[in-house]
Amino acid sequence: MFNRTIQERSVANNNEEGARNERQDKILCAGVAAYVIPSPLMRIRILSEFEQMNLPGIRSWFNVDRENTVTSLKLSLCASVPTLRDAHIRAEDLVLTLDDFELFDDSPIHILRDGDLIWYAEHVYLPSLN
Repeated sequence: MFNRTIQERSVANNNEEGARNERQDKILCAGVAAYVIPSPLMRIRILSEFEQMNLPGIRSWFNVDRENTVTSLKLSLCASVPTLRDAHIRAEDLVLTLDDFELFDDSPIHILRDGDLIWYAEHVYLPSLN
């Protein structure tokens, strides 16, 4: 009877809270309701406006889950995105930009927000003036 009452309240609370708790899973353990809140999911859009000499064009969503720096994001893109992987693109050959500003390799990934549009381009190595 006690567990049934908890479950009925649980259902009522879920109905009342609606969309606010869509990402929360409720677990009943020994008659006590507990919430498990998953880590926030972030997905970004990746795009290249045109095909450059060595970089293929892409227009895709990418799920950011284990990355913690822009460098690790570049490594994940090169390993996970079939077009980049098949073209054997190296992470150090990419420049990522957000709102026309370059993302530095050692920048933390939390500067990005869910749904951001990340442009990528080929890193251009300038000849030395010496």
